[in-house]
Amino acid sequence: MAEEKKTKLYTELEKYVENLDSPPKVFERGNIIRGKVVQISKGEMLVDVGGRAEGVVSGKEMKLDSKKLDKKPG
Repeated sequence: MAEEKKTKLYTELEKYVENLDSPPKVFERGNIIRGKVVQISKGEMLVDVGGRAEGVVSGKEMKLDSKKLDKKPG
């Protein structure tokens, strides 16, 4: 179990170091971006948008052209 945690930690660290050479992504209000829902809690979602950190988005903000999007982890 401890070995699995180390392997995952090293993998995440490698991804982080690879991204250090590229400029950070800048998102502004109103931008439409693609992301992966990591976790859902009451009224909000944790979304991985491919940056150095995840973002928290209110469930009601997750729409595109008045269509509801798939709001489930994965």
